[in-house]
Amino acid sequence: EVSLPNTHNGRFRRTMAALTRWYWRVCRVATTRPCAAWSLALGLVVVSAVTSSRRRHARGASTTTSPSQRPTLDTATAERLVRSGELGAFDAIVVLGGGPPVAPRRVMPFVAARCDAAKRLFEAQGGRGRVLTVSAGTAHAPQLLTADGLPIWESTAAAAYLLDAGLPPESLVVETTSYDTIGNAFFARIAHADLLEWRRVCVVTTDWHMERSRAIFEWVFNAPRDDDARVVEATTSSKRRRRHRSTASAYELVFVETPSVGLSAEAVAARTAREQTSLGSVRKLAVAYPTLRDVHAFLTTKHDLYTASKLAAAAFSAASSESTSSSSSTPDVAAAGAAAKKVQDQALLESYGGGHTQAT
Repeated sequence: EVSLPNTHNGRFRRTMAALTRWYWRVCRVATTRPCAAWSLALGLVVVSAVTSSRRRHARGASTTTSPSQRPTLDTATAERLVRSGELGAFDAIVVLGGGPPVAPRRVMPFVAARCDAAKRLFEAQGGRGRVLTVSAGTAHAPQLLTADGLPIWESTAAAAYLLDAGLPPESLVVETTSYDTIGNAFFARIAHADLLEWRRVCVVTTDWHMERSRAIFEWVFNAPRDDDARVVEATTSSKRRRRHRSTASAYELVFVETPSVGLSAEAVAARTAREQTSLGSVRKLAVAYPTLRDVHAFLTTKHDLYTASKLAAAAFSAASSESTSSSSSTPDVAAAGAAAKKVQDQALLESYGGGHTQAT
C-alpha cells in the first residue's frame, strides 16, 4: 500500500487513536447501558469509513495519472497502447499544420510523418473516431496557389494526402481558419470539438513543435467558457441567494510526437530555438487569458493574424510596398535590410515550408 504524505498519516493515526479509546470505553459500559450497543455499532461504522477512505486515497495516488501529467508519446508507443486497449480510443485525432504544401496532394516530409502517425492511430482503434487536419496557412511563408491564384490550405493538402493513403472520406474533417498554433487549438475546439462533443482528443505534431503545442492545447482546450467560469448569482423562490460555479472543460488530451523528417540539422536547430523562445510567451498568455472568451478577445484584438485593424494595416502596407518598389528605380534600404534578414533566417524559413508558392 502506498504511504500517504506525513501530514495525512499523522492526522489519520491521531484520529484512529481517539476512536480506539472511545471504542473501548463504550465496550466497558455496553453490558449496563442499552444505548451503548448502538453507540458501539456507530463507532464500528465510523472506523470502517475512515479506513476505507484512506485505502481509496492510497490506491488513487498509486494508479491515477492526471491527463496533464501524462507523458508525450511517440507514435509506436501510442499505437501499441491503443491496440492493447490501455490508452483507449480517441474521439478525434488532430494533425497540426506545418507549412505550405509542396503540391495540392503532397505535403512536406515532416507533415507527412504527422499524417502517417494519425493514420496508424486511426487504424489501431478500428477506424473509429475522426481525423481533423488543421490550418489555413502560416504567416512565415507564402501560400501555395492554384493556377488561377486561389490558396491551397495546409489542412486541405493534408486531408488529400490521407485520402490517398486510404482513409475513408467520412472520417476526415478539415479546419481552414487558423494561421498559427493558438488558432489551430481555438478553431479546432469551437468549430469542431465542442459541437461534436469530442472528449478524448489526440494531438499529433513534430517533436520540436510539441512542447509549445502541448502548452497551447492544454490552455485552450481546458479554458472554461465564460458562462461556466463566472460566478452566477441566482435568486430562489425563498429569496435566498445561491452561488453556482460550473466546472471547466472536460477534455482529455493525449499528445503524440513524430520525428523531424526531411529538414536539415540547421533548420531543426533554428526552429527548436524559436519554439523555446515562444513557449515563454504562451505560458504568460495562458495566465492573462484564462477563459475561452478571453482567448477570443486576445485573438481578435491583439493577435496580428486575426485582428481586423492589424490585418487591414498589413494588407495596405503590402500593397503600398509593392506599388513603391514597382515605380521607383532606387533600391529601398529597408527592403534590402529585410532581404538580408531573410537570407540569415533561411534555415528557419525552411522549417515553415518556405519556397513553395505555385501549385504543380
